[in-house]
Amino acid sequence: MVVIENSKWTVKVRERAIEGKANKAVIQAISEKLKISKSKIQLIRGEKSKVKIFSIQDGIL
Repeated sequence: MVVIENSKWTVKVRERAIEGKANKAVIQAISEKLKISKSKIQLIRGEKSKVKIFSIQDGIL
């Protein structure tokens, strides 16, 4: 589930934070919401944190 409020995105996934599975699920959810390829989304900061920063190629946002 992806919720956008005041430029802050909240993404909820069912996958556990084991071996990057939750991060991959977040990228999948964002790609579906924006209708872009997962390869255009890169995790910049927060690999092991609940707060994350992503880079999206091609200036989608």
